[in-house]
Amino acid sequence: MTDETFARLSGLLDDHLEEAGHLEGLVLSLHGAMATESIFDADSALIEIARRRIGAVPLGVCLDLHANVTPRMVELSDAVVGYRTEPHTDMASTGKRIARLVTAIAYGEISPTLGLAKRPLLIPAEAMRTDIGPMSEIRRLADARSDRHEALRLSGRPLVAPVVSLQARTERKVQSLLGRPTVTLAGHGDRNF
Repeated sequence: MTDETFARLSGLLDDHLEEAGHLEGLVLSLHGAMATESIFDADSALIEIARRRIGAVPLGVCLDLHANVTPRMVELSDAVVGYRTEPHTDMASTGKRIARLVTAIAYGEISPTLGLAKRPLLIPAEAMRTDIGPMSEIRRLADARSDRHEALRLSGRPLVAPVVSLQARTERKVQSLLGRPTVTLAGHGDRNF
């Protein structure tokens, strides 16, 4: 994306948040792989704009399954969830998960602690389907881990399932088709999950 386009889009986000006034929570639905001519992690730049505007209000971020999840995204957010399927057939349910989570944070029902782990594993884009192949196994293992280690639950069911995403290897503007899976887990006030 050009820097000019990003400046326009980020300005619109800032303006709309200013116009909205006080919020009790905010959800940003981002792809998670945006870069500009001069900003490598443009999604984090958008999250930072929102955080600066809303302050300590709960901020949840919804990302694509193969987002480039960065430590900065996790640091700036109170909750991060991602699509669970490729192809993306779960956009509505993912939106519902993050909205429920932000609402629970806003009402003081939960206080999530986020963690980010990257694994040295390459998965080509054509193997990203979650119903067959390597990603189906990674998805299954991530779900099992979240169940076993008491990942954040609401209404007795896992609400924040791990975000399993493809961490792209990027050299400025050139993004390869290979990447590194990322697992983002949320626990309730404890990083030892």
